[in-house]
Amino acid sequence: MINSLIESKIAELLLSNVKFHIGDKILKSGQLILFRTKDFYYIFTFKNSKGELKEYQLPYPFKIIDDIDSIGFSYKIEEFYSKNEFIEFKTKVIERNKKNKLYDSIVYITKE
Repeated sequence: MINSLIESKIAELLLSNVKFHIGDKILKSGQLILFRTKDFYYIFTFKNSKGELKEYQLPYPFKIIDDIDSIGFSYKIEEFYSKNEFIEFKTKVIERNKKNKLYDSIVYITKE
């Protein structure tokens, strides 16, 4: 169910100029050429402004946010534990390591 939503939404963005961003911070941008899955990742192939083909990988999100002109991949911790009190407690007790830019954030793929 979640895969079909993602696939249909990404299919609408193929061959369009898109940007991957968290808030105002742009992670990647370019023309979206190909979309595929491998193991637990979505792999996006796009052509950047220099004409080079680049790949960008995103892990499966905890939740999908479907907007009119974009799709959001939520990596919010609240989405991970889904009202399970034990897992919520465990996620709050662990030491937070902010080295990963996707940690507790939402990545949007928006048509430019």
